[in-house]
Order: sequence, then C-alpha cells, then structure tokens
Amino acid sequence: MRARHLTVEARADAVAALGSLDDARSTYEEGLSRAKDVSANSGWKVADDVTISALERAINMPAPSSTQGRDLEDPARLDRGELETAARHARADAEGYADLTAALAARTQAVEDSIHEKSLTDARTFLNTNIGLAQVSIDASRELLDSPAGATAPAQARADLEASRATLIATVAEGRTLLTGDDVDAMQAMLNRLAGVSADLDFEIEAIDPAS
Repeated sequence: MRARHLTVEARADAVAALGSLDDARSTYEEGLSRAKDVSANSGWKVADDVTISALERAINMPAPSSTQGRDLEDPARLDRGELETAARHARADAEGYADLTAALAARTQAVEDSIHEKSLTDARTFLNTNIGLAQVSIDASRELLDSPAGATAPAQARADLEASRATLIATVAEGRTLLTGDDVDAMQAMLNRLAGVSADLDFEIEAIDPAS
C-alpha cells in the first residue's frame, strides 16, 4: 500500500513537472517568435550590428529535448522510478527553456535599445540640421527687415514677416531643448513643426522680396 501511495505521489509530481515544462516551452516559443520578428525587421535600424548577431545566435540555440522528459506524455504507464526520473528530466528541460527565454529576452531588448539609440541619434542629427536651416531664415528675415526693401515694404507685410520670424525663433528655441533629451517622437514632431513654420517665414520673405 505504501509503495502504491508513493507511486501515486510520483505520478502527481510527474504531471506537475509536465505542466511546468509545457508552460516553459510555451513562454519560450512566444519569446522566440518575437525575437525572430525583431531580428527580421531590424537589421538596418540598429546602432550596433553586434546586437543583431547576438540575437541571431540566441535564436539558433537548440531547445531542450530530453527523451526522458517526453515519457511524461503518458505517465500512467510508468513505474515509480521511471516517473521520478522523467520528472527530473522534465524539470531540467523546463529550466533549460527558462534559460533560453531569458537569453532571448535580454538580446531582443539589446536590439530594441540599439534601434532606439540609432533612432535617437538620427533624430538629433536631423533636428539639429533643420534648426540650423531655420536659423538661416531667421537671419535672412532680419537682414531683409533692415534693408531698403524691408524699410519701404507695406506695414502689414512687415508685421506679417516679424510675426512669422518671432514664431520661428520660439520654435527653434523649443527645438533646441529637445536636443538634450531622448524623446524621438517629440523630435520628429518638432521637425514637422519647423518645416511648417520655416515655410511660413519663407513665404513672408518672398512677399517683400520675390528675388530672395
């Protein structure tokens, strides 16, 4: 009777081990699918190609495949010793899947961080360049206002030019504050704003001096 009880306990333990293995495998497969998507779509977006190589190595790591663990698919036909052995192997496989999942998660995150780093660098570069171009327009508008053509321009035209210039100056100042941050979306939005406000100022400049 005692031996039978121990076998029942071993079978319950084996079933629990199989459940843990299934959960670990499922979690791993989800992480693997995400890692493959990131790897397939990120090659040109990363700041450091090493991160992609590391992720690809993690993707290609062999998954645990213990023969004894697979025996748990039919635990009712195993004796106590076989159940205990199979449960140990199933738990070892589950730990192996957990280790692979952690490696995949870390290396996937490294790629995503590298993508963000490159996106941030690119956004800063584009924003800094466009701020420089906007400053050229600001300086040109000041020169125009001080020129004979600006001095003799209609009052409304001068007012419109000064208003557009002031708006661009304020926008440039706001853009400069973003250069020290890490908000890529805000930088991209600022690029669009700068383009629009710069176009407005260029229009007002041309209204006074069509040859500019």
